[in-house]
Amino acid sequence: MVNVVFAAIATLKSWVRGWQWRQLTAVVLSVVLLLATSGQAQAAQNEPGANKALTKQVLERVHENDSPRPKTTGEWNKEDRETANDPDERGRRIGEQATAAFKEFGSGYVEATKDAAQDSKESIVRAGERLTD
Repeated sequence: MVNVVFAAIATLKSWVRGWQWRQLTAVVLSVVLLLATSGQAQAAQNEPGANKALTKQVLERVHENDSPRPKTTGEWNKEDRETANDPDERGRRIGEQATAAFKEFGSGYVEATKDAAQDSKESIVRAGERLTD
């Protein structure tokens, strides 16, 4: 009986030595992650009104700035239907939207440039202080 137990232990040891521990760990962690996240997502979908609240939050974020440009696919499709038979109106709207887009891009670029300049100024001041110390 003792020989059978020792033989079983020896067999298990040889199997364990042959395993690729990194691969096994990666597979186990992937499975745990998959099971953990799918359960939470499923629970969130089952809550009444969860999707409506999320949709409302997303739409509020999308419409935060007062740009005249359409932001959702529905808005783009509505504008397309409104201007389907009037190429002049469509061209005018495209021009307005392009202008608004360039203004938004330009304002973001100016703000980013100001922040970068301020950071550079602070770095130069700190470097100068270190040199004088």
